[in-house]
Amino acid sequence: MIRLNAFLSVVASGRPGSHISDPFDCDVYMVETEEGLVLIDAGVGPVGDAPLLAVREAGYKLSDVKRILLTHGHADHSGNAAYLREMTGATVMAHAQCAKYVSEGDLDAIALKGAIAAGLYPADYRFTPCPVTPLLDGETIEMGKMRFTAIDTPGHCSGHMCYLLEHEGKRYLFAGDSIFVGGKITLQNIWDCSIQDYAATAKRLCALDFDALLPAHFGIDMREGKAHVERAAAVFDSLQVPAQAGR
Repeated sequence: MIRLNAFLSVVASGRPGSHISDPFDCDVYMVETEEGLVLIDAGVGPVGDAPLLAVREAGYKLSDVKRILLTHGHADHSGNAAYLREMTGATVMAHAQCAKYVSEGDLDAIALKGAIAAGLYPADYRFTPCPVTPLLDGETIEMGKMRFTAIDTPGHCSGHMCYLLEHEGKRYLFAGDSIFVGGKITLQNIWDCSIQDYAATAKRLCALDFDALLPAHFGIDMREGKAHVERAAAVFDSLQVPAQAGR
């Protein structure tokens, strides 16, 4: 577990991050609220204990995990959701499209078959479907003095959401695989990746006020996060495409 401040930690992270858990994990964040814990994304699974170990390390019971908010359905983000839900009893939530894909275990919709064929996941990797409650764009979740707002942010894939956390005058954007540090993005040859949607997402995120940018890979910025989104939006506005993250 990597603690970022008094209430926010990274509890899983794979090779494109801090590599403290399964190499295929995205960065999984844990937010400590007065009404329980919220996890942002779940990691790859299908059985991944790193977030649960962090819950205990922080002095909580597994049942204290109340919400798991998925940014999108790709396996490095949602593959461990079923296991975490089973172990904690938490409600798993996501964009309606993502909720459908993950609930049904639709491997084509989450581009998993192609990802396995391309060697991005082990050949024997198995995805476990998980019941997911759909969220609407702009829907808020109040947890004690903290408020999470779901933001529809397609581009990297369909059903992608970012989550804006507001607490004590500061704002934290959990960006998933939308915009990364350096204003970079990730384009993939999958059915639902769209440059035009990505450009609209960058413009929409620029209209928000936030301090911290907390993507799912490739680093974070706790103080000047919006500058990275503005950089990506400026490249899109010039009719070009931002650089690929991880390169």
